Amino acid sequence: MVPEGRLRAAWTRLHDESNREAGGYTAAEWEWMRNRGEKKLKAAGAEVEADRLDPQEVLERSRRLLRSR
Repeated sequence: MVPEGRLRAAWTRLHDESNREAGGYTAAEWEWMRNRGEKKLKAAGAEVEADRLDPQEVLERSRRLLRSR
C-alpha cells in the first residue's frame, strides 16, 4: 500500500497547472490520473473532495490540507 503522504504529494502535483501544461498528457489522461489518485486516497482513509472547481482553488486547498497534517 502506498503511504498517504506520498499519495497526497502526487495529488498536489496533479493539480499544479504547470505540471498539466508540461506533462504532454491529454485531458482524458489527466482525468484518469485524477480518478485513480482519488480512489487510492479514499482507500487509504483520506477525505477527498471532488475537484470539479477551479484548478487554482483546488491546488490551494490541497496545499492547506497538506500543511495541516
